Amino acid sequence: MRSVQARLAGLLCLLLPLTTSAHLTKAALTTVELNARTGLVEIVHRFLAHDAEHAITTLSGLSGDLRSDPALQDAFA
Repeated sequence: MRSVQARLAGLLCLLLPLTTSAHLTKAALTTVELNARTGLVEIVHRFLAHDAEHAITTLSGLSGDLRSDPALQDAFA
């Protein structure tokens, strides 16, 4: 039994650093598509709300909820 507990503790020690750095990478998804109806090229950037809020806070010092605060939305735009 002690051996199983030691192995689980060792596994936990190996996995713990992965959980603490799991969201350090900032990412965005960009798609480029031709709109068949208008004939225009559309470029769409998608950001995770958490990453966008963190960027706004870092760059402008503003903080809050990006989904409901027009000032933050303007700063992000």
